[in-house]
Amino acid sequence: MAIIDVYLRHIVGYHIGLHCLGSDLVKTLKIAMIQMGIDDSNSLVIHMDNGPQMKSNAMFEYATRNADRIIHELIPVQTPNKDAHIASFYSIVATECFQTNIFKNYLESYKTTSAFIDF
Repeated sequence: MAIIDVYLRHIVGYHIGLHCLGSDLVKTLKIAMIQMGIDDSNSLVIHMDNGPQMKSNAMFEYATRNADRIIHELIPVQTPNKDAHIASFYSIVATECFQTNIFKNYLESYKTTSAFIDF
């Protein structure tokens, strides 16, 4: 799971794991906001697809608790063009990282994927 700043066209946070839950999204989002210097004085629009993590109770509770500074938007169903920036990123990761490597174990895949995303 990755978070992209669509203005900067930069991945500002990501989660790689054996599972991907709503709580993982909230944790990743919080870390990304800290690293980007976004604090209580900033407002933020979070534009998400309709995946289970994005529609999870954990995400909605987090967005509700921070409604004064976070606008949580879900794209309309069946409109992948509304999520083109992150979809393009995932396509690049699949083509240039996953399809060009054979991973022997989880740790190797984690390190290779993290290094690729950071690059």
